[in-house]
Amino acid sequence: MGSSDGPRARRGDRPVLSLLTGGGGHDAGPVPAARGPRLRAVGPEATGPGAIEPAGTGSGATGPTGTGPTGTGSDDTGSGAAEDAEARAIALRHLTAGPRSRAELAARLAQRGVGADVARSVLDQLHDVGLVDDAEFARTWVSARQAKGLSARAVTHELRVKGVDPEVASLAVEAMDADTERVAAEQLVLRKVASVRGLPRDTQVRRLGGILARKGYSSTVIMQVVLAALDDVDGE
Repeated sequence: MGSSDGPRARRGDRPVLSLLTGGGGHDAGPVPAARGPRLRAVGPEATGPGAIEPAGTGSGATGPTGTGPTGTGSDDTGSGAAEDAEARAIALRHLTAGPRSRAELAARLAQRGVGADVARSVLDQLHDVGLVDDAEFARTWVSARQAKGLSARAVTHELRVKGVDPEVASLAVEAMDADTERVAAEQLVLRKVASVRGLPRDTQVRRLGGILARKGYSSTVIMQVVLAALDDVDGE
């Protein structure tokens, strides 16, 4: 029996050879990659480890169907701007039809379902550009109603009904001094006096006085103006 000193690997070399070749002293080929957990089917019924959640359904999902920040915000902003635009259009339509007090416009917006905060914001914007101004409205109203023969007392009541601040209304009505008010009453009676010609005096006084009373004139002004007008007619 001869000694075996040939190229065969010694017994003591086998641990190193096993590390290089994968064991057994023979080439075992490439080492297979480690496998992770197997992925399961996608869908609402998929549960447990490894299940894939559909996009837009997870806790971190964003977008229209998710709960993240991109699913909210822009719609609210758009709807708010649309409500402002609609409220502004309603107010402008009513201002185009004729002068309106702020309280009248607010009431009309409420009737159309516009929220109080939106109405307040829109009316503030219109006030800033001079389209809603109760002081100017009161002056215009006083002038127009005075031309129709209304008394200061009647005009004051109308402004109060229209929601104009009492102080603002008072300042506007102050322009109707006593002389101006009397002139308006005289002009109104002169336009109507022909309709009572030939009637008994007391009937004439009652009918002409009723016209002025409905315009809000005091009894003192009524008697002075009516009797003066009838005297002028009788003297012709």
